[in-house]
Amino acid sequence: MRFLIVTSLATTVVGGLVPAAAQTQQQQNVMTHIGRAVALNNKCPALKPNNLIIGMVTRQHGIDMNRAPYSDIIVAKGADYAREIATLDQQAACDLGRKLYGPQGEKVPNFLR
Repeated sequence: MRFLIVTSLATTVVGGLVPAAAQTQQQQNVMTHIGRAVALNNKCPALKPNNLIIGMVTRQHGIDMNRAPYSDIIVAKGADYAREIATLDQQAACDLGRKLYGPQGEKVPNFLR
């Protein structure tokens, strides 16, 4: 829950995306997946973020989700993905979220449960 609150609050203060080039490619990849997981969770409340796994991954890659520029990038990536999946109904979003980020996820297993 804290995961969603942090990213939701960050949305209200983001004036624009900070330069993404300041981050490593691995950090960019992690932030993209976090943003997508948030977008899927927002569309499918049955999916819950796995804060333990997300916390481990962000610490491993030196990402502080509570601070700019990381929070800004995650929010922007999530907003982009939310627009991509806007036409999905709730069940399709749930199915996609499980497929990509569920226990056997194709992208990042266990980001969502």
